[in-house]
Amino acid sequence: MLKLYPETKGFPQEEHYGLASQIRRAAISIPTYISEGCGRDGDAKLFRSAQIAMSSVSDVEHRLLLARELCFFCRVV
Repeated sequence: MLKLYPETKGFPQEEHYGLASQIRRAAISIPTYISEGCGRDGDAKLFRSAQIAMSSVSDVEHRLLLARELCFFCRVV
């Protein structure tokens, strides 16, 4: 998750409050949902939190694929 910060920092300026921010927020939500689920009573609530975390994983994956397709990770060296 922390590796996403320097990677998304290299996105075009117009995407810093768009795609970069969305990726960061979704990535941060993954461990947040897991820790919230661990703090709740009952397996059903933990399972539901894990399901939500998995949705965030899919969200991050989709947005990273989009960023790759847009060549936001392409760097000229």
